[in-house]
Amino acid sequence: MNRRWSFKTGKDSQAQRERDSQAQRERDLQAQRERVIQEIRDALWESSKNKLNNDTKEHLQFVCKEDVEKIWTPWRIGQLSSELEWGKQDLQDRALRFLKVLSTLVWIHWDKWEDFGKLFLKPDGRSDRDLPLSNTHFLQNKRLQSSFEQDQYIFIPVTLKEDDEDNQDGIDYVSYSKNQRLPLFDSVEIGEGSSGKVTKEAIARKYFFWKVGHLNPEVRL
Repeated sequence: MNRRWSFKTGKDSQAQRERDSQAQRERDLQAQRERVIQEIRDALWESSKNKLNNDTKEHLQFVCKEDVEKIWTPWRIGQLSSELEWGKQDLQDRALRFLKVLSTLVWIHWDKWEDFGKLFLKPDGRSDRDLPLSNTHFLQNKRLQSSFEQDQYIFIPVTLKEDDEDNQDGIDYVSYSKNQRLPLFDSVEIGEGSSGKVTKEAIARKYFFWKVGHLNPEVRL
């Protein structure tokens, strides 16, 4: 019986060790990203107003801008982008203009973080100031496209404005789409009117614009 013997040279062994080391590094980075994403998702949920339960409806839930900014620390952005194409410092700095976009992606369980740079940072028209996005064809499937189009509104609640009583044409009522979120929470029923229940709502800080030219610095009841 003929026997075949296989011997690895020192060079082959070194190459295999390097491959094993790189594979382990990639697994560690993936675990790191998953940990920080879960931290962010939990923090966004905890910060949200009108959390979903048997008494609230999905279209009422929202997260304030200042909470989003507190959650997305430079350290967390660095952990998420580490050794990815958009992990360079200049691109990480640019990502600070995409915090609501990043929040929406985390919220809908998007997982193609290696593509964030080319899909969001490099093209024009996909930053926070461009929300809401009506065209999300660049996401990989219809579920994610639909989820992004719907859930992006959680992070862009509208800013209410004080009525201008000096307006000679009467009050100019603003109409909102069914997807937009009003910055109202802690609803308390205080009576009934001709068209239904009357409630008292709290307005989130910095989401009510006084006609004198500034936002409410505290929660307004």
